[in-house]
Amino acid sequence: MIIYGSHGKIVIPDYWKASSATLYDNTGHATSLQVTQNSEFIFEIQHFNQLWSQHQLTSPVMTPTLTCHTVAIIEDLYRQWTTSI
Repeated sequence: MIIYGSHGKIVIPDYWKASSATLYDNTGHATSLQVTQNSEFIFEIQHFNQLWSQHQLTSPVMTPTLTCHTVAIIEDLYRQWTTSI
């Protein structure tokens, strides 16, 4: 994944298992970033397992309303990106 900003960009080579990234400023100077954390969506999986074991169909954390709102934001961004190319 690459996140572009007005002062440079952040390159995350393996987004789904991210433990490192590189920050590039507008001059091309690179700064390596390292993170040590649980990855691979462990918290989401644990949350799902908890809901499943309690026979819950919806999450109190990620409600259907919040899910729809988030998807609408991503869809709007996608449309902006694809129409500006």
